Amino acid sequence: MSAIPKKLVVVGDGSCGKTCLLCVFSNDRFPEEYIPTVFETSVTNIEVDGRQVELKLWDTAGQEDYDRLRPLSYPETDVILLCFSIDNPDSLENIQDKWIPEVKHFCPTVPVLLVGLKKDLRNDPETIRSLAKEKLEPVKPEDGRAMAESIRAFAYLECSAKSNEGIRQVFENAILVAGVATLGHLGIGMANAFTAIASVSMLNSDQISVDKWGIAMIGSMLALGAIVSSLFSGILLERIGRTKSLMVGATLNVISWPCIGLSPSVPLILVGRFLGGMGIGVLSATAPVYVCETVEPRLRGALASFPQLMVVLGVALQCALAVGVSWSAQALISTAVPLVHLLSLFWLPESPVFLVRRGQPGAAIDELLTARWGKGDAADQQRQDVAAIVEEIEASNVNGSAEDSKDESSWTQWHRTFRSPAVLKPFLICVLLFVVQQWSGTLVIIFYAGSIFHMVSEDINERSSTLVVVLIQVVATLLALTLLDRVGRRSLLMLSALSMSFSMMTLGCFFFFKDSTGTSACSWLPLFLLIINVAGNAFGVGPIPWFLVAELIPNRARGTAGSLAITLNLIFSFTALLLFHKLEFLLGKAGIFWLFGIVGALGFFFVFFCVPETRGISLEKIEEFFQSRTNEPQQTNEDSSVEVGRIDGNVSCLGIERGGIGEKLGSKHNIMKISTTTLMSVLEEADKDCSPGPEDPDVSFQLQEPWKKGRG
Repeated sequence: MSAIPKKLVVVGDGSCGKTCLLCVFSNDRFPEEYIPTVFETSVTNIEVDGRQVELKLWDTAGQEDYDRLRPLSYPETDVILLCFSIDNPDSLENIQDKWIPEVKHFCPTVPVLLVGLKKDLRNDPETIRSLAKEKLEPVKPEDGRAMAESIRAFAYLECSAKSNEGIRQVFENAILVAGVATLGHLGIGMANAFTAIASVSMLNSDQISVDKWGIAMIGSMLALGAIVSSLFSGILLERIGRTKSLMVGATLNVISWPCIGLSPSVPLILVGRFLGGMGIGVLSATAPVYVCETVEPRLRGALASFPQLMVVLGVALQCALAVGVSWSAQALISTAVPLVHLLSLFWLPESPVFLVRRGQPGAAIDELLTARWGKGDAADQQRQDVAAIVEEIEASNVNGSAEDSKDESSWTQWHRTFRSPAVLKPFLICVLLFVVQQWSGTLVIIFYAGSIFHMVSEDINERSSTLVVVLIQVVATLLALTLLDRVGRRSLLMLSALSMSFSMMTLGCFFFFKDSTGTSACSWLPLFLLIINVAGNAFGVGPIPWFLVAELIPNRARGTAGSLAITLNLIFSFTALLLFHKLEFLLGKAGIFWLFGIVGALGFFFVFFCVPETRGISLEKIEEFFQSRTNEPQQTNEDSSVEVGRIDGNVSCLGIERGGIGEKLGSKHNIMKISTTTLMSVLEEADKDCSPGPEDPDVSFQLQEPWKKGRG
């Protein structure tokens, strides 16, 4: 299996030891002389908890001269190492004064580790004497831990690049921070994949009597349950709390699998699938809230990176468990995953926000200490956090009263929210991308792979073929995580939609000629085409629409518009699963796949004309872009249309149009380091090129229209 890609950015004062840290870790070599760094990247593989991780290391310059360049390193970061030098107390103070404001501005949700470098100098006599002359001393471990608690870093670590002490521990902790809290998606993948294997077994089973319409109902009932639970999950959160809501969701999942496995009839199976869908809906709504309120620094970055991967791993696990067993045994075995999840929830502390709202600030401090493993003086910090929560809730109550005094109906508030182009336009983009996501074929492939292979030939081993498709999806998802960090959203979306359309149109032609001639020539072709479809989905249409909900919809409307978009996504999923076999009967085998192919093709043109590139663009610029009520693209000078990009992978360019500094840096992507003189001279020239003209007051750093040059 491919290594899991992760991006780690190292920041801190100049000369504090960042480059030495990376050199020793990646090359096992301590540099003999100091070489100032502007940008330098390297890739190394590391094994953490038995899993191979491809760690992309980004070294940055700490000097003020490069404050304009450093933010280009931050997009798509999974974890940040915030470094200071133990022999320089000023560098520790700069963590609070300079580095935390910068990191929280550009990477507000990325977990941070505080690292003390040059540990070997703490007891060095020469260092101690030198600092004593200024009435200073090396940074003590307790001072570092206090700083870590004050900035809410996930952990505080110390190391010495010169003596190689603690180096590996620093990076292993970083990987663990970036990879936590995605196992909850494993159960979603297993529930999604159940009908892919079980459908053919059910049709041929003596235990129950079911037809294709019944299989469609069994497959779609999961989405229907999620739709229903999404309507009351918010009430459940506020009435019984976050952890108990998680327990409710896990309990529903535990009950659902025995209902399916022990069922003597289809109605009880439908009940089990409906309960499972409700459990998934409750967990999906509750987990993000709990993470943000309790352990945000530790978990949020990982949740943004791996959910799609864990879903497909759950699908693969379900397919592997089902080999050689009946559909009922498959369901009973699947009970183990939600059962383990439920038992683990009994050790989970309650959200401090919920406890404060219930008038229990003392209990909130205790639970926050448990959640963040606070000890000793950390209790003071947790009291401050709870006090901040109290103030925020009181302010929210005041604002809520003011809103109530306006005497506006819910419909009026919704109308005001969606009347803004900055909300309506991105909302419609996300909804239409969700239509393409659910109606371009991949969803029914995952749910009904066994039935599709059975359409091709009864001699095909549908379980083995389904497992091959799923494993390809896992590999494609791993590769996609790498590409998402290197390529724009538009390019991946268009490539994804095009490949899915091609595969479905070709599969429709296969069934057309098969039904016309009555032969099954090229019986290997459907497997190949299904692989293309699921791989194409994993590269773009699968994960990217979920990113765009957070990127495109403004923060003020993200709760309302985002929730509505996700609910519509579930409805599209339900209708696709429910109507698949019905449409197969009405349109024929060829017609249903041609329909999926047409949706994919329409998705390609929709992205081409309507979806802007957002990689490296600030949320404020995105909102300004959609706020414009005109459909005409903003005019920019040909050589000064600068899109705020980033330095991808190694070093590419700054996202500049033809004739800009992109060509001056070079079009190759294998540059590992740019000299200070070259980079600064290029930026000075870029400043001249990007200066606003007399009739063009604001041309720098604009979000590019989707139909302009340089797409993706």
